[in-house]
Amino acid sequence: MIGLTGLLLGLALASAPSGVDPLAACARPIDDDPAAREGWRCIYMAARRSGTYPQAIELARRHLEHPAAQLTLGSLLSDQGDAEADEHFLSAAEGFAQANQIEGEVYARLNLASALSHKGENAEGEAQLDLAAASAEAAGAEDFLTTVRIQRARLRWWSGRGLGEAWRELRDLYETRFEGLGYQERLVLIHTLARLSEGVERLDEAARWQRTLVELAHENNDAYVEATSRVELARWSMRHPSNRYLVPEGEREAWIEESSRLAENGRNPFAQASAQCLLGELATQATIRDERYTSCLEQLRSLNYPIEVREALQQWALHRSLDDPKAALRLLEEARLAVAEDKGYDMANLKWHEAIVLDRAGEPERALKAARAGLARLELGLQDQHDDLGRVGFLAHWKGLYHEVSTLHSNLGQDAEAWEVMELLRGRVLRDRLSSAAAIPDSTLAEAEINTLAELQGVLLPDEAVIAYQVPPRGAVYRVGTGWLLTRDRLHRWELPHVDDLSQQIELYEGLISDASPDEPRAAKALGQALLAPGLDGLPPSIRALTIIPDGPLNALPFDALILPSDQRLLSRFATSVLPSGSLLVTLRAVEVPDSSAGVFALADPQTPSLDPTTGASLPRLPGARREAQAAVRALGGRRVQDAQATPAALREATETIIHIGAHAIVDATFPERSAVLLAGDEPGAGDLDAAALVELPLEGKIVILSACRSADGPTVAGEGPLGLARALLQAGATTVIGTRWPLPDEAAADFITSMYEHIDRGATVSEAVALARRHHLAAGHTPEVWAGMVVMGDGHRALREPRTSWGWRWLAGGAGATLFGIVALLLLRIGRARDGT
Repeated sequence: MIGLTGLLLGLALASAPSGVDPLAACARPIDDDPAAREGWRCIYMAARRSGTYPQAIELARRHLEHPAAQLTLGSLLSDQGDAEADEHFLSAAEGFAQANQIEGEVYARLNLASALSHKGENAEGEAQLDLAAASAEAAGAEDFLTTVRIQRARLRWWSGRGLGEAWRELRDLYETRFEGLGYQERLVLIHTLARLSEGVERLDEAARWQRTLVELAHENNDAYVEATSRVELARWSMRHPSNRYLVPEGEREAWIEESSRLAENGRNPFAQASAQCLLGELATQATIRDERYTSCLEQLRSLNYPIEVREALQQWALHRSLDDPKAALRLLEEARLAVAEDKGYDMANLKWHEAIVLDRAGEPERALKAARAGLARLELGLQDQHDDLGRVGFLAHWKGLYHEVSTLHSNLGQDAEAWEVMELLRGRVLRDRLSSAAAIPDSTLAEAEINTLAELQGVLLPDEAVIAYQVPPRGAVYRVGTGWLLTRDRLHRWELPHVDDLSQQIELYEGLISDASPDEPRAAKALGQALLAPGLDGLPPSIRALTIIPDGPLNALPFDALILPSDQRLLSRFATSVLPSGSLLVTLRAVEVPDSSAGVFALADPQTPSLDPTTGASLPRLPGARREAQAAVRALGGRRVQDAQATPAALREATETIIHIGAHAIVDATFPERSAVLLAGDEPGAGDLDAAALVELPLEGKIVILSACRSADGPTVAGEGPLGLARALLQAGATTVIGTRWPLPDEAAADFITSMYEHIDRGATVSEAVALARRHHLAAGHTPEVWAGMVVMGDGHRALREPRTSWGWRWLAGGAGATLFGIVALLLLRIGRARDGT
């Protein structure tokens, strides 16, 4: 609930005092020179480490004629939640400015900006940051400018605006300036990185930063910050899936109680209050729960922190709604009074909670109205994110609200409306970029027009169906997901298994495939029964093309390997492709059908100087990639380049309709923007095309086959799907991308690709060609780890050329025709003879 609300940028680190009186060693220098900042730094840190705030505050009040004492007093009061801190920060800033002491002025204004922004006064906080930056620039103080940059990113997190830009700013500072920062600046940098990483849906990274913050504070004997950081880590553990950085479920209550004791010893009222709220959330008995929430709220109100008050009331209301919905609604009314009307996110969050409570109270229509109001606020707030990273993270963070609104529509029998709400979320950022005339990274895109259900059904082919999934996000109140089946004239909806059970099944199945386990078919049939059978049951045999819109953990699932009730693999009946949204299919269908007469540009086995990032060794050559390129050009015509000529420049200049890339690739699960295709270059890294470079390729309307390890893989973000190389190629304008979910053996991949091109040459669509290649491997007895890793992303259900036959097939057809002609002639001759009596 509460982050580092105390002063973290106030003063540079001083030596830790020791002895019976923690302030004594610091007070002596002040007696000699009350204006010396070093002594006041020592006083502040001693109070924060030992909890001797009352004594330190009394000492500072005796020397208010000195700016350093004013700054220290403001810092001490801020840590205790006293609003009087602001006037002391301002007095300190003005005093330091008059004395031309730039460092003191900068830190005073930074702390004032922090205090103002945490109360929701963001414009006033930004103004103080501007003054601090101006003073630092005039003095040429680069270190102080770095500190201002950190605090400016922190204010962006508080305001919820420009989260992607702020995250990039702090990542850059961490990589370039972290070693030169003092302890306080390191604290704020890591703390804000944790919050921003959560805001842009880098959840593993966020958890790691939060754990690092706890360890850093502990190592420096900083009880105040350690208590806050420990409580925040516990909150994280209760909101997010478990990982190695978080507190295990069975240890959370003891962890929070220990954090509360640490907060009490360190005189940290914010951490104490927050711990009480978390303990209330964990309580299984209503009376204990209510006592803890009451205690938490009393402390938060005394500290004048309305944001935390609102969050506590909302969380308490969710619990109360299970046994007393009317009491829960009263709590939400209190929360509404604490919401700043100009903060759309706060109001969206409040309406979200109100909808859940109303639904539990048996008022579904009112619940839906409240949820739609929250969603409208959220859609406006999306425009505060100015780049793709911020927009993707923002939508993923709020997926729960879209899911709840859609579920409320479904519960009222409004299936079309439920579908269209989820289309607001699915693939939103990718479609916005493709729909705009040009990608403008630094501008806010207007709200996209999402296609209605009827518009999607209008572009479906006669033999095509769409199957889509809606999986509840973490922390969702409605934990049951939805499957959807659409054809030109049909919409069918069914419930999925509980999300926890579904995730476990998928994780187990992935392991069975990778191990080539004999138990794989049984698991494939169980998943097929849950995910496919309810939608495909009754579908006419004429439907042979299937577009799949996965969600959440389903993005990693090889659907073609799943087994239907008929004991067939899905690939035996359907040619499939994968997309993040139905609206994106409408967008791609508006693109002109490519003409493959220009042939293939095949880039194969680049002579890359880059090294394996894991081992540091030279990357092996790819003879299978050469075979693939030869097969592509032999089947469809065109040209191929390889070795030292397989450069990024050659790829950018390609004019062919089909682009084939057979190369090594790096997929970075933590930072997907660093994923790259490794091409030829003069030195290591010179030929690497990362995601940003791939987006700039001229691929409008083209088909791309990216034959590289895990090219369709990447970290999955709610709504957008996997963020990786294949998505970057779609964003560059490709209508279809073929990639791999996992590494395939070089020779096996070459056989697969060769078979695929042969079928494309005979008039098959891309999806049909891939399905036929899969069926060949399946008939040969190969298990799914060999053939199920290849995936078609985008619109794969349109042919690249008119159906035709190869010379071998033409010869067979000609021979068959001649034979048929001879048989007919012989029959006619016999009939004529019979009539003549011969």
